[in-house]
Amino acid sequence: MRATAGHPDCRATCLRYAGGIAVVQVGWLLRLFLPRELSMLSLCVLALAELSVPLLAERTGQTPWHAEHMAKRYGLFTLIVLGESNGVPTMMIRSALLNA
Repeated sequence: MRATAGHPDCRATCLRYAGGIAVVQVGWLLRLFLPRELSMLSLCVLALAELSVPLLAERTGQTPWHAEHMAKRYGLFTLIVLGESNGVPTMMIRSALLNA
């Protein structure tokens, strides 16, 4: 929603993204109340809905590309993955040693 104020030219696209993501997120929450028999079907439907949001949102216009922003995001994601991949095995070993 902040992008709608910062980029008036992309306002319609940003609103489509926000609306599509909000609808799919409500779907993920409602999925929790479905019977187990529908869990795989609902997973597939919601995954397809999640993937279709950018296709539907960008029909009104494409969002601008910011290479610096993407580099920063992927750099931060890499740091998180490295931290998790070191932290989880350490906690598992510690737990195993304490419970032994």
